[in-house]
Amino acid sequence: MVQILKAPERMPSFSERLGEQLSSGISKGMDYATKLSMKQMENKQRANLFGQLRSQKSSDNSEMNFGDQVRGSSKSKNLYDKAEKAYLFGERDLGKLLTSEAETAAREEMEERKEERGINLERKKKFLTDVDASDSTINSRMADLNLIQQSLDASGDFTHVQDYLADTFKMPMFKSPSGAALSTATKNMYVESLASIPGSRPNMWIERFLGDTVPKIGQKKLTNQAALDIAKFRLDLEKKRNDLSREIEEKALVEGKNVPPDIHLKVGKELKSYAEKRQEELKYSLQRIYEKDNPSKAFEVRPVSPGTPLTKDMGAYFYSLTDEKKSEKERLEEVTKKAKKLGYWIPDDSFLKKMHPELQDESGIYMEE
Repeated sequence: MVQILKAPERMPSFSERLGEQLSSGISKGMDYATKLSMKQMENKQRANLFGQLRSQKSSDNSEMNFGDQVRGSSKSKNLYDKAEKAYLFGERDLGKLLTSEAETAAREEMEERKEERGINLERKKKFLTDVDASDSTINSRMADLNLIQQSLDASGDFTHVQDYLADTFKMPMFKSPSGAALSTATKNMYVESLASIPGSRPNMWIERFLGDTVPKIGQKKLTNQAALDIAKFRLDLEKKRNDLSREIEEKALVEGKNVPPDIHLKVGKELKSYAEKRQEELKYSLQRIYEKDNPSKAFEVRPVSPGTPLTKDMGAYFYSLTDEKKSEKERLEEVTKKAKKLGYWIPDDSFLKKMHPELQDESGIYMEE
């Protein structure tokens, strides 16, 4: 039997093996290069879009804050990050889709910022116009208020008070002879004075006082004094707003920048804390008016509306009721404990010394003089 021998398989030559390796390497290299090229292209597209945002910001860097525009949590930024991950794991179709969505989101965000900037610019313009108009008359209005206060102190003439308030604040109700109308007008003036301050709210105690107590105050002089105190409060806030605005404008001028478009928000933030302190002073002033008009009712040891200020006079009255044999410290502690239990708000030393300059060199704020 003849055995047919197979010819041995021909081994590829060195040059052929090298050619196959080069061909395979080129193919893999082209694959990698394609992925790399696609990633670089997407990164370039992303860079171009965000570059547009940067150029928009740099055209007026005082009007927009780029750090606020391209936040790490923005929709377009998140989509771009997901697209990068998709390309990294070879998901080219998903990467393209996410990149397209990111581009759309970035354009929408850019348009929203343009619109927001336009709104802020309009608000800035209106705000600065209001400040300019106020600045031209604020000093004369405050001077008139001081003259009326002097007239009220000297003669008790309240006619000028109501005429002034009606004309200055455009509130005809102040000219009404009705005590209820005067109370309503005073309360409205108080609430309106806080309306333009972001986050600021009327103090509940003051609102109750103006709504319940003022109509019951017997003497018209004291009723009008309450209205006059509210007017001072309102003008103080207005002047503080103007001062804060001028400070920001001057700082921008010194630094060679434009006035920020959110100046009304910056001023409002500072004004809110000032308004809270002024409301505490207003509470104290109103409570003193009540005590002057109703000494028999005011100077009683009884529960009061929560937050009622413990005035110097009321504190001295409480102090007089304590045991004289006790030490001063013990008596003051007793006054504090009793007052808080009854619902009083107790101002600190610095507050009282501001409201009562005569206390600057005294200690023991509740001791009788």
